[in-house]
Amino acid sequence: MLHQRMRSAGYGSPAPHLEDLLVKVSWAFGDRVAERRAFLAAQLRARDWAQRYDAMVPAHRLLFGWRGDHSELVSLIGDQLADSPPRLRIQAASTLAIIGELAAPAADALAACVESSPRTGEYPPERSLAWTTSNPYGGARVSEAIRALCRIGDSRAVPVLRWLFEQEPLPAYLDSHVAGLGPKAAELAPLIRHRLRTLATSAEPRPDRARETLYGALAAIGPDAAEAAPEVLAALGSDPALAASILIKIGAGAEAVPLLRPLREDPDSRTAVTAAAALWPMDGDTTSALPVFLRALSEDNDFTASAAASGVRDLGPAAVDAIPALRALLDRDDERGWLHQNAAIALWRITGDPEPAVAVLQSVWTCGRHRWPHVARDLVALGPAAAPAAPLLREALASPRRYLVERVAESDDGLGNDLDIAGDEAFQRDSRTVLALVDGGA
Repeated sequence: MLHQRMRSAGYGSPAPHLEDLLVKVSWAFGDRVAERRAFLAAQLRARDWAQRYDAMVPAHRLLFGWRGDHSELVSLIGDQLADSPPRLRIQAASTLAIIGELAAPAADALAACVESSPRTGEYPPERSLAWTTSNPYGGARVSEAIRALCRIGDSRAVPVLRWLFEQEPLPAYLDSHVAGLGPKAAELAPLIRHRLRTLATSAEPRPDRARETLYGALAAIGPDAAEAAPEVLAALGSDPALAASILIKIGAGAEAVPLLRPLREDPDSRTAVTAAAALWPMDGDTTSALPVFLRALSEDNDFTASAAASGVRDLGPAAVDAIPALRALLDRDDERGWLHQNAAIALWRITGDPEPAVAVLQSVWTCGRHRWPHVARDLVALGPAAAPAAPLLREALASPRRYLVERVAESDDGLGNDLDIAGDEAFQRDSRTVLALVDGGA
């Protein structure tokens, strides 16, 4: 039995060395995920809340770095949200917020926690799961439990978000909360539009930041927020690139077409490319969009050229005149791989020949693990033709570690700040889809 120690108020220091001991024992299991998970589950069932608290860090690391069915462990973390000392509840909510969609088994516990929490709390937030806590650096801080509920796409978060969008000043980063819900948050669009229209007369201390949050929320809702086109179009004068990018995401109607057309001639290539990409789905005018993309493809700026190649991808065979420029992009140095990837997929969409595209994607794969999810996503579109890349996917899926975990050290389990749980889950799904298509077409 591991050392147990009671804490009277719930805010005391951890038992000496207990957390380190749990981390070391958990670490000793290495890639034996099932055994490691069972060990941590036993700690999270302990009667002593201190033991459960000290198990949170190694549990957090396991979820962060290793694949598998973690539903039981996540449910046990969710159990800490009820009738536990505040410190443990905060730790549990923070872990659930970070793991995103993996927190789904704790959805009911999160919803109950949010429902029972007060609307407002005082800074610092470490002792409260109030919906918002004051923040001396500006913008109220939103509860980690709410963030977790949003990230798993639970519609029970929508009424909570409605209350948050009604607050003045607007809490920080609400657009990231809406992103987890997407179209499920469509009923918030009228309220968001109202906040945009009244920003000038509101008490917002940072109206530009609030406006950015509101626009981001509309973009996260997507086509179900198309009714907000008038408010988005109002931004054309001050930030045309931003307005055009949002119009792409919400699928704005015909009223946007005459206002966007002049932007295709904007001297700023980023604005022109974004406007052309927004317009083409609206007016179907390939002959006007293609020259904009061609100009940008020839620029030295890799970001602009890559954005143009991405736009050409959607034009398909109608963009045949872009073939020489796209092939020229493949001759450029591209350490990160995204320029070559966009150019190769655009060429495939134009020519219908998948073989060169698959070869480029295999090369991009070697640029670094950060490209793996993007490569897998395009391989899905290539279908059975992706067969030459199948061994790469099989090898990556065979690892028990998430795609960004390249090394494992006892000090930190090899987990960096850029670890991407959602990206790894999507990567696994896409990779399995590709392999099913390849095996089915064999």
